[in-house]
Amino acid sequence: MLTFAGEAVAIANPPPPEAKAVEGGRRTLGAWSHLNLNIPDDLFIGPDPEIEAEMDNPIFPKD
Repeated sequence: MLTFAGEAVAIANPPPPEAKAVEGGRRTLGAWSHLNLNIPDDLFIGPDPEIEAEMDNPIFPKD
């Protein structure tokens, strides 16, 4: 059970014994497409403009 501020927000139950993972199974592409999230294809591998803008700045601010 996952709780937040004393309230249950999620409960994880183990799968039934007959539910087995398919060995060598393939991932389903577009599993979230029904949500119409409009996620760019390069979201996790593309450049991040916010990080690139900070590349030349010092790591520790000057006092």
